[in-house]
Amino acid sequence: MTAAPPWREITPDDYHHARAFRDLDPIQAWIAQEGIVKDLLQGQLDGAHRLRLVLREAVDLKPHTKPDPRWFFSYDVGASMISMAEEIVIEFRIGRREVVMMPRGPDYQPRGAGWAGGRR
Repeated sequence: MTAAPPWREITPDDYHHARAFRDLDPIQAWIAQEGIVKDLLQGQLDGAHRLRLVLREAVDLKPHTKPDPRWFFSYDVGASMISMAEEIVIEFRIGRREVVMMPRGPDYQPRGAGWAGGRR
């Protein structure tokens, strides 16, 4: 039996163009963000690590009038391909974490996709 690769927890601060590359102009920052995300996902594919994207309600929730903290798409995650991380977790203000169910593979259920806990 082979051991699973270790988890690598990341937050949008690790790659997001507006946070990680403040000294670059917006287009260069976006390109740099895409490169980092590609490298992270390639490491996951190569078996070097399993990515766990942690979205923090207190930091990453978009400033809408009525954001839903349980919905993945209410968060500013930067590059859309980061949603291919093996696990996506929402960390609520109270410290509790819930895994987000994302539409992947033949067994995904369209109802509840993108919601923490799989339900609204």
